[in-house]
Amino acid sequence: MVILKAIYTAYAWFTWTLIGFWAFLWSLIISLVQGRKGLSKIIMGYKIFAKCWFFIIGIRMRVKGKEVRDTAEPCIIISNHGSAIDMMTAPHVIKTKVSPLAKEELKKIPMLGYMFKAVSVFVNRKSPESRKKSLDEIRKRLNEGIYIFMYPEGTRNRTGKPLKDFYDGAFKMAIEIQKPIMPLVFLNVQTVAPVKGLMRPGVITAEFMKPVSTLGLTLDDVDMLKEKIFSMMYNYIQTNDPYFMKRK
Repeated sequence: MVILKAIYTAYAWFTWTLIGFWAFLWSLIISLVQGRKGLSKIIMGYKIFAKCWFFIIGIRMRVKGKEVRDTAEPCIIISNHGSAIDMMTAPHVIKTKVSPLAKEELKKIPMLGYMFKAVSVFVNRKSPESRKKSLDEIRKRLNEGIYIFMYPEGTRNRTGKPLKDFYDGAFKMAIEIQKPIMPLVFLNVQTVAPVKGLMRPGVITAEFMKPVSTLGLTLDDVDMLKEKIFSMMYNYIQTNDPYFMKRK
């Protein structure tokens, strides 16, 4: 069984590299030629990449809450971050008009930096000035009909629990610009592709939960908002994800 999983994992990442090269090349060309105007084309390229890769390696995506996703006003989308393939699951299910929040250091990566500049909103959490610019850019993109995507856990969850503690950033931003937060939960992804370990084919479920309004909230409500959404997502994952249901 372990040998079969090892062969499958090697095959999966080999095919990811082959398909990913063309997706990267497409994204790089679009970002160099069109810059941010090519945002939807770049995201669409990654959606096609993700769909093709999952099909080839036998991973299926089931999406719930499509009506929520398709009718929600532009908002901040947050998701759990506990798998080696999160960079593929998110593009597979989100809309093409979306900008991820990214660390400013990514700008410095040769070649990739151009692509990140075209699709991402950058933030340097240690710089109040950078944070203000990021907030202005987020507000601008939301007003243009572009959603913002981020992982409130920051880095991948290796705790063995459904979620690790959230940072304040997403919730402060949502309150400051008075825009909703829409939780996006991925289930069974840690069984299919754990952060550390071997992969296996299977079904991953993505669930779009109803957006949580921030209208009327102030920065004094950050902890309340964060804890409310954390509990929503944590309880849903714990009671619906086969991986965590087995660990009870």
